[in-house]
Amino acid sequence: MANEYRSARRFKNPPPLFRWADAQGYFSEPADALVFGAGLLREAIELSDRDWRVDVLETRDSIERREGPYGEFAKRSGCRVITTLDEARPRYRVITATHVFEFIENTSDRDNLLRGLADRLAKSGFLLVSLRGWPDVLAAKTATPQGDGVITGIGTWTRGYSMKDALDFLSPAGLRIVAGPPGGHAKRPEQVRLICQR
Repeated sequence: MANEYRSARRFKNPPPLFRWADAQGYFSEPADALVFGAGLLREAIELSDRDWRVDVLETRDSIERREGPYGEFAKRSGCRVITTLDEARPRYRVITATHVFEFIENTSDRDNLLRGLADRLAKSGFLLVSLRGWPDVLAAKTATPQGDGVITGIGTWTRGYSMKDALDFLSPAGLRIVAGPPGGHAKRPEQVRLICQR
């Protein structure tokens, strides 16, 4: 079985799509945000520092392994740590999903999670989604095909996305692409970074 808990990317700063969206003014007015796959909490802390109410959604295993940082984050005003979408607020102005979907092997689980996030977007809300491109995934020294992805040398299942793959994934959930940083529309990008709305 693939090791689903060895996939987190370690960002010292908020990730590239978040920084690009920030420069475009997406976070100018505080509101409710959901950070899906919160990892090291960089996006969540950045938004909380700007008076956003932030929920972070992460696996129980990840929370237990980082009990200190998650416990501290939950003490922030208006912030919560949750483990299921059932605990989420009904609507969010911003939802971020940074390098999480490409590590969910079961296609039904992947699609259902995306639909669940899309359903929680406010009418004028935005989903920021970052996905690994196929060139990045296939750069691994060992990549054994499995399902619609590969098992890497460290035992992690992952898959890459082209722009077409991303569209095919996002559209059935009722999401449309409205923006993204320059360079993301190459045929086989190393990273696919998109901002979507319902």
